Amino acid sequence: MLDNLLNAGSNSEEQKGEPNPANAQKPLPISTDRFLVCGLGSLGQYCVVNLKKFAYRDFAVSITAIDNFIPESWEIDDIMQLLAEPLIVDDCRKEAVLERAGVRQCRAILLVTSDESTNIETAIAARRLNPNIHLVVRSSRRNLYQLLKHQLGDMVVLDPADLPAASFALAGLGEGTLGFFNIGDRACG
Repeated sequence: MLDNLLNAGSNSEEQKGEPNPANAQKPLPISTDRFLVCGLGSLGQYCVVNLKKFAYRDFAVSITAIDNFIPESWEIDDIMQLLAEPLIVDDCRKEAVLERAGVRQCRAILLVTSDESTNIETAIAARRLNPNIHLVVRSSRRNLYQLLKHQLGDMVVLDPADLPAASFALAGLGEGTLGFFNIGDRACG
């Protein structure tokens, strides 16, 4: 898209006043929400897929992901194409890594690694860097929500054994976007 903007006007047909359909720009989304997914195991991959389902013509969803390693195989073949930038391979608990991933600009962070301690430590670091970020934390400890809600504020703790990945993605959207839906190619809400 940047190349198209930089090259606009360089085509001889455009200089003659004739539009070139190859250079036609798609309208930019009115709104873009950024999300960060920490942990691209099975649950994390399906969270990315489900978050992307909430994108439509005037509302873009931009997702960045962090994991400690690149899996040998993916459950979702085109998962990397769904991400706004390449997977960040590093420790999501580190504030510098969260900064590099753009945590300060994110609407929500989905902490879905298989390690509950990593998820909790990352939630604390993310809250420190972005006091307004919505936290979605994977944990099977049912009392965790009550313990952390007072300290961390806007957060949801979900057990993957009880809920599908779509629930994690929906929790990441929070309350404000739940009224949007599509009818054909028309966004309603």
